[in-house]
Amino acid sequence: MPPLSIDGISTHNWERRNEKAVARLDIDQLEVETDITDVDPKTGLLKGWQAPPAAPGQAPVKPPVTPLRSVVLNGTEPHNVFAGTAPRFVLSARNWAEGEVAGTLTWRVRDAGGAVVQSGNRAVTVADSLALDLPLETPRYGPYEFDATVAWKDGETFTAAQPYVVVPVPQELTEAEKDASPYGLNVHSFRAPMVPTFRKAGIIWYRDYAFSLESVLRARGDDNKYAGWPNYPKVLRQYEDNGVRVLPVFQRSIAPPAPGGKPGPSRAWTRDMAGIMAAFPSLKALELDNEYDLHGGNARLEDAINWKNYGLFHKKFGDIAGIINDGETLMVENGRAGIWPERLRRMVLSGDFDTINVANSHHYTGTDAPELNVENHNMGFSGDESVLSFYDQLRAAKRSATADGKPRQHWLTEFGWDTKAGPKVTLAQQAAYLARAYMLLMAAGTEKGFWFFDLDAPTANQFFDGCGLMDHRQLPKPAFAAYAGLTQILPASQYIGTINAGEGTWGYLFRNKGKLVATLWTLHDGKGPAVDFGPGVAVYDSFANPLGKGSVTLGMAPVYAVGVAEDSRWAKQAAYSVESPTLVAATAGDVLTVRVKVTNTRSTPLSGKLRLHLPSGWANVSDESAVSVPPGQSAEYALEYRVAPGEGLGEKSLRLAVSEAGAPLHDIPLRVRIGQPVLMTVQSLGAEPGESDVTIRISNRSARPLNGKLSLMLPAAWSTPTPVIAVDDLKPMEVRDVRAKVVWTPRWEPGEAAAVRYESADGRSAEQPLIPGRLTIYSAQDLKTDGNLKDWPERNRIPAWTLGTTSGPADADLYVAWSKEGLHVALDVRDAKAEVPDPRSFWVGDVLEVFVDTRAKKTPRQYEVGDHQFWLAPIVGEKRAYVGQWKRHNEIPETRFDIPGIRSAVVKTRNGYTLECLIPASLIQGYRPEAGAQLGLGLSLSVKGLQQERQVYWPLPKSEGAEQPASWGTVTLAP
Repeated sequence: MPPLSIDGISTHNWERRNEKAVARLDIDQLEVETDITDVDPKTGLLKGWQAPPAAPGQAPVKPPVTPLRSVVLNGTEPHNVFAGTAPRFVLSARNWAEGEVAGTLTWRVRDAGGAVVQSGNRAVTVADSLALDLPLETPRYGPYEFDATVAWKDGETFTAAQPYVVVPVPQELTEAEKDASPYGLNVHSFRAPMVPTFRKAGIIWYRDYAFSLESVLRARGDDNKYAGWPNYPKVLRQYEDNGVRVLPVFQRSIAPPAPGGKPGPSRAWTRDMAGIMAAFPSLKALELDNEYDLHGGNARLEDAINWKNYGLFHKKFGDIAGIINDGETLMVENGRAGIWPERLRRMVLSGDFDTINVANSHHYTGTDAPELNVENHNMGFSGDESVLSFYDQLRAAKRSATADGKPRQHWLTEFGWDTKAGPKVTLAQQAAYLARAYMLLMAAGTEKGFWFFDLDAPTANQFFDGCGLMDHRQLPKPAFAAYAGLTQILPASQYIGTINAGEGTWGYLFRNKGKLVATLWTLHDGKGPAVDFGPGVAVYDSFANPLGKGSVTLGMAPVYAVGVAEDSRWAKQAAYSVESPTLVAATAGDVLTVRVKVTNTRSTPLSGKLRLHLPSGWANVSDESAVSVPPGQSAEYALEYRVAPGEGLGEKSLRLAVSEAGAPLHDIPLRVRIGQPVLMTVQSLGAEPGESDVTIRISNRSARPLNGKLSLMLPAAWSTPTPVIAVDDLKPMEVRDVRAKVVWTPRWEPGEAAAVRYESADGRSAEQPLIPGRLTIYSAQDLKTDGNLKDWPERNRIPAWTLGTTSGPADADLYVAWSKEGLHVALDVRDAKAEVPDPRSFWVGDVLEVFVDTRAKKTPRQYEVGDHQFWLAPIVGEKRAYVGQWKRHNEIPETRFDIPGIRSAVVKTRNGYTLECLIPASLIQGYRPEAGAQLGLGLSLSVKGLQQERQVYWPLPKSEGAEQPASWGTVTLAP
């Protein structure tokens, strides 16, 4: 007889429903009568199965399956994490058929490199049930894959594979060391709690997303104990029981400012927050919100009032804690979606952060190694304040956090690499980058880092889905073992300095438990040089396995050398620190300065020389600098150099050479990005003709102050009271907003255009279009979707001068036409890689986004029925466009991926691609294909250029228009 199972028993305790009690339920004499005459004895399926009617749109109901033979493979430790115990698995088998079943079990274990390290086979026989113990001999720490196959004699086969990790027992820490630990992880307690498992990796701090303000208040109850679902006292108890720290994140707790209203929190908010803090006085830290600034609308509203609302929420947050917890709780800023050093500095100096103890940032490097990264790949993030490396951004944020002289910390509460979707890396890269990133954070002065995330998603729909330390089955990835190796070697360390073993290598020097620890690796995949750390040094791999003594060949995963000598090459290198940015933005002819700090921890005077090695055509302004620092002191030195006057755009490398006693000691790599001397953005004129206020933002990216003027060049029918505006003393890296008024119409003559031009007194210039938010779109005439755009008339091309671009020329033609079939779009994109790593995560590759509002409604709102965001990604290899529609709010039930039946064509060209596509009328809710009808429209073309990325848009950049349909332009359909 096939087995039966009881899925659950419902009972009630109505007499004590308002008080805690223990209920006991006894069950006895369960009797089951089963008629098995209709059961197939070989399969367990009902012979006469008749499926009940299926719900509309759903697949037919399948018959219940009760296999007569089952096999399950499980590890003996939760989540297959073995720390201090030998790894072992249990193969469990059940046989419900008559008689015995026999077969052969074959199994093997592979290490992280895929090599088989253990294997075996044995006969198995199952009469009714079998539990076979399989101890494994894997004495080295690290990730492994265990796979087993049972081949039954009747031809059936069972196969299973599971990853597991062997990690060292975590180091014991004092309570103070736990408080100071840099090691954190993002989790969500609404899922199965896994704190004991993650504690085996040495992780101390847990940033928990389960504490959204709405959820916490809903659980408050009449007794103010917050024991409603999910029972917050119980959630916090799991952290306390495991001796770790939790950082609750009060998501969605900052209310955006109402235009013209009073900024800051309400009295009700203050009472609610005070109640929460009073209920949980033992919490070590509290975080106000998560990525409040990622929402473009919030950022624009805050910009308008200099982020005063943001500051007042934080001020009240810190003030409440000061009263209730006597200032003993670390009050953590909202987790910003990027690293914004200047915005942070202004907030700190405003006084609103006086009771905030921790500044907070997020940053994702995409597929970049942490040491080489510049751009933030956080989903939906747009914009930055300057060109700085990830490392330099962290250092700048730390300086800004303490700009008022208070010892404020800076934490990076989200970072990570994805192995499944979006810009994805390999499992080995994820593991190596995790350890390297944590050491970079320590070197930059960032006190804590919280890896994102604990678990992978079951699917691979978008970036973040593969960032977990565990896969979606809650089984470990190699990154888990790398985390455990890092915390084993550097449990409570002090950063000393930066080191390397030559070009293409990187590393740091730490002091841990009184010993110097040198860490080294290669910046890229592949083998590096062989390094001898000296006599008596214990060298370990990234999983904390001892490698013995002597020479070690470097790779992308770090090696740890414990006990290097105080007078070693590494200790001497660590004395030299570049205090100025290691990556700078400059323009041709600029004079730049490298500032070097030399710290002498030796017992004898330190003497040496510093010299810059420059690209061809560049010049040293200052000669080599002699270094002389007494014991126990430090000194700073400055070296100047000039970029070649005719240097082209792009990135150049140089190095700071350090020598002592006439011999080379250290080469420190530096980078310079040569860009346009002046950057300018011009606000769109909006969708309503007439008088418009225009904000012109101009930025000096050169190394010298600029004096110049702005000229507004307009069609004859347009006008402005200020055709020329002086812009005096624009300092290096200064960003200045200049305001003007323009009276405009949606008409202009052929050959006319509207633009703003900046010219400095020394000849530097920039020009941007003055974009009207009104256009006319003409009907489609015999267009063939083949990727050849010769059949597109000129009247269907968006006027080139109306296209904005975030960097350099547009190098693209955009066409739009309409018909009863839908909206036709075409692109001719030059200087493009046509690179689409993952079309589901469209924002990381080349893509056209089309925003459509069929009502042309200009009332500020969230997305409604009639509002659309389509994306068209060029899949060159398939000669088609991948078309999807993104769900923003309630406009569609769910995001649509790779919509079937789309007519499109993509053709690779010499240095780019062409694309044609019809967005069917059936996908455009409320579409009226008739002359005179109006649509709201926005176009955003993201281009991965051969030299640099850019966005081409009408009428607004995506960062300003994607979330607000009312901001899109208006187009009128014409015959």
